[in-house]
Order: sequence, then structure tokens, then C-alpha cells
Amino acid sequence: MDQGINFGDSIFVSFSFEDGDGDLGDMDGSNIFFIDLREEDEFISHRFRIPELPNGQNDRAVQGEITVKLLTTCCKNDLLDPCEPSEEKPYDMVQYDIYIQDLAGNQSNRTRTSPIILRCN
Repeated sequence: MDQGINFGDSIFVSFSFEDGDGDLGDMDGSNIFFIDLREEDEFISHRFRIPELPNGQNDRAVQGEITVKLLTTCCKNDLLDPCEPSEEKPYDMVQYDIYIQDLAGNQSNRTRTSPIILRCN
């Protein structure tokens, strides 16, 4: 992807889920979280929302696949501000840990994306 500040380039990320209680979804809040592994702390860089499940489906197990459109991010470098073009470091690599949080506040197991190459142009 070409680097940028939440515009321009993007990729689609898909992952499977299974929830035994069926208490996924929310009308207002985020419940899918992407953690940028380039950061020392657990920095949540992208948040998404699973819509609330229709009435009658939230008392049984649910499973499926989720696909989200992940917007680009900035290259990390020690010399320049993020998102500044760099001749010394023309590429960066980012990976994300992904987890879901249900309505009870329980976090799912985490899955990790494949490395994503960013062009620092």
C-alpha cells in the first residue's frame, strides 16, 4: 500500500469468527480492534463495528467471516515525521493483531495479519 493518513490506498482483510453465546454486535461502539505491532504498547490503530444481531439470534452460537476495508497508515522512521517521504527508507512493513470483543466485554483469541508492505513515497 502507499502510505497516507487514512485516505488513498486500502486493502481488504478477512477473518473467520465463532461465538458460542451469540452476543456479538453493537449499535454504537466498536468491537473489532486492530493493534499495530510496530508500536511498543498495544496501540489500537483501527476500530470497526459488528452490527447488532437481529432479535432472536443473540441467544445461540454464531459463526461466519468478516471482511473489513483497512485504510492505509504511515511509514515509521526515526528521522522524519510519519508520512513524510523517505529516500533512506523507501518501504516499511506493518502487521496487525486482530480481536473481537463481545457485549459482555470478553475478548476473542487474536489473529495476526500477514505482513503488509507500505511504500514510503
